[in-house]
Amino acid sequence: MALSTFNSCGENTTSSSTPTTGTKHLTTSSKIRDVLNHTAFDGFPQYILPLEWEYDETMPLSQVARLLPYHNYVDAGRCVGYINQMIDSVAAGRKIYYDLGRKDAGLFFFRGRPGAPFAVICPGGGFSYVGSIHEGFPHALALSRMGYNAFVIQYQVGSALAACEDLAAGIEYIFRHSKELQVDTAGYSVWGSSAGARMAAYIGSYGIEAFGAARLPRPCTVVMAYTGTTNTPAKTRQPIRSWEATTASPIPTRCADALKPCKASASLQSSTCIPTCATGSDCVSGQVPRDGLTEPSASGRETDKRCDRPRPSKNI
Repeated sequence: MALSTFNSCGENTTSSSTPTTGTKHLTTSSKIRDVLNHTAFDGFPQYILPLEWEYDETMPLSQVARLLPYHNYVDAGRCVGYINQMIDSVAAGRKIYYDLGRKDAGLFFFRGRPGAPFAVICPGGGFSYVGSIHEGFPHALALSRMGYNAFVIQYQVGSALAACEDLAAGIEYIFRHSKELQVDTAGYSVWGSSAGARMAAYIGSYGIEAFGAARLPRPCTVVMAYTGTTNTPAKTRQPIRSWEATTASPIPTRCADALKPCKASASLQSSTCIPTCATGSDCVSGQVPRDGLTEPSASGRETDKRCDRPRPSKNI
């Protein structure tokens, strides 16, 4: 039987590698293809490691840090340990991945105490890859050991808006399947690191309804790790209808879309909003950085961080 592996464009290719059985543990000497062919991950092997860019399936897991160029202190031994714990969960008969029916979107589930509150962890990666193996799975495992039901969101890369929509869909899924999942929806939390922290902040500030999901309670707690945020939101799929009366800096409901790709002409709908882009080169005032937020330069003008952030080589 042919197996599917995945390249950076998400296209299926066939592999003649022998499947790794559902209970066999991996080591740092194991290869990427051993993860892709492991039967414990049937249907979602491409989401265990950040494989959004080109990769060599013969690369040993001892070099897993090469798949996470925006991250530091990646410990290969620990990463393999997280994978093996997931293998053990599947071997014990637990379902660990729930597809959301959206492109490259799903939820990894790390069970805690039945009926306990849930937490959703949003890994970072500059919206260029999803670093679950480094700052998604380990956080979820730690929370599950404390009794919480922890989920790690797998989201589509390339757009902060699409990522937030996937996160909103994931939270709605948990609410709608709370009995099946045996989770308490009261007092849930959203956690994130880097780009994932910005996702968590958007959901915490504006709710999942603003990103195309149902009208449901906002998280009780948002935990953000190493990022910055702003009160100026991106335009979401649905207009933001109202703002909390306690908001320190009220935000206009019509703002330029900070998460939309650059258009041909400048667009500034409000003096307090960020222009979508401007005419001229690909690197001009008003374009948004890869992580989805425009940052002021020393002169006070908006700058495009994509232009001075080198893109790591795909030849890894």
